[in-house]
Amino acid sequence: MRNILRMIFRTTMNRNRPFGSFGTEEHALAGRKIAQEGIVLLQNNKNVLPVDLAKVKRIAVIGENAVKRMTIGGGSSSLKAKYEQSPLAGLKQRIGSQAEIIYAPGYESPAVAEQDVKGAKAPEQKVIDVQGLREEAVAAAKMQI
Repeated sequence: MRNILRMIFRTTMNRNRPFGSFGTEEHALAGRKIAQEGIVLLQNNKNVLPVDLAKVKRIAVIGENAVKRMTIGGGSSSLKAKYEQSPLAGLKQRIGSQAEIIYAPGYESPAVAEQDVKGAKAPEQKVIDVQGLREEAVAAAKMQI
């Protein structure tokens, strides 16, 4: 307990702490670098990664999580991220015009209200065309879109 209190005092209760020292762009960039260095590739069959943009002209991104906000969890798992970028937006920014990026959701989660948004209302449930989403994803994976 003493160690926890000492850490709290040293970080957040210090009255001489510089204003605005948390949640800065510098912190976001450091977090991004740590995340990039912490990524582990489980398999790299046929050495497809890293992608050689001199040879690859189209990249298919499949899955709803490529565009979904990931910091909105529920309760204590929710984050108020100042700098959040979806995987799809990150790829587009990194690759630019060197290759065409094709996106297909492939599936759609049932609609739920965003967590921790004051006054959020549950959205209307809609019919999900599972077969159509799957076919679109397969076509994107085959690069036929």
